[in-house]
Amino acid sequence: IDNEAMHARELRNTRLAAIGEAVNGITHDMRNLVTAIMARTELLQVACEGERWGKVSDNLDHLVSASERLHGFTSNLGVISNENKLTLTAVDLGVLADQSVSLCQLVAEKAGVPLDVKVDEMMPINGDENQLHRVLLNLIYNAIHACSEPTRGSVQVHAYQNEAFSFIEVQDS
Repeated sequence: IDNEAMHARELRNTRLAAIGEAVNGITHDMRNLVTAIMARTELLQVACEGERWGKVSDNLDHLVSASERLHGFTSNLGVISNENKLTLTAVDLGVLADQSVSLCQLVAEKAGVPLDVKVDEMMPINGDENQLHRVLLNLIYNAIHACSEPTRGSVQVHAYQNEAFSFIEVQDS
């Protein structure tokens, strides 16, 4: 390897290290903000308990769930910057599909796109729940966007498994 190639490699490594440090800083700040949002939302949930606040309370539940996912996303940024490692746990894909559809329901309604979920009986899989959730949300949002005006299609999410594999299908039409 000549000096020019070594210098280019060293420069690239220095840039990558700087990007990693920037991601760590952004991740730290995002986690702080998300933690504050989660805490305030949970306080609002306590204040809004009771039948009178049913719809508000439901929306606060969604806000807490979305905040938890955002907190997981910031953890994923930490993984990218080598701050954290992936967390492999037993993940129920059926529950994950239900939660993801629930979080996307308002977006689908505003876009005029019917969004349905079908969940078969499933065994948990081993995976990183935050990463799986982020991927599924992205697929559902993309499908909703593809089906909004002018096409006005629909989106179906189906979680199922066979003898060897577990699946989540996101289908738009």
